Amino acid sequence: MSSIREEIEKLKIRGQEVIARLGLDKASPNQQLINEVLSYDAAMLYNLTDYNISTYIVALGQYLVMLQVYKNQLEMLSNAASRKLEFELSKKKLMSDSKVKMNEKDRRVLELISDDSLMDASQLIDEFQIEQTLLTNISDALEELLNSLKKEKSSRDLERQYGNR
Repeated sequence: MSSIREEIEKLKIRGQEVIARLGLDKASPNQQLINEVLSYDAAMLYNLTDYNISTYIVALGQYLVMLQVYKNQLEMLSNAASRKLEFELSKKKLMSDSKVKMNEKDRRVLELISDDSLMDASQLIDEFQIEQTLLTNISDALEELLNSLKKEKSSRDLERQYGNR
């Protein structure tokens, strides 16, 4: 019988195959550009060339795709690990000695600490949830930055169009 961690690893591989088939694994922006745009001093925006702005827009768009794929994969793995853990805990509960009376929370803790595989699965879920929490709202913030750059680019284009008449 394979551990929950092994089963989740198989799901991760399957997810990566789907990502590759859809071409979503190709979204790999230049990390140096991402670092530049994320650390750029907004007060210096006037120094950016149109080319720089366009490059940052494309890089941020790619970064958003990559980040969303990663977030979706984390959510999928976390949900799968949670379902598998709950299934195993339910099986243990059905097979356990029902003569000992304890509340559900205590029974769950006892079952987790008595089985290394279940404890490992619980820790795996914690790891996924930590990453998910760290990524919460990051896409929204990046989209705001991306939209600001697009707006700056549009403003410059309009200024050039009407300023040259």
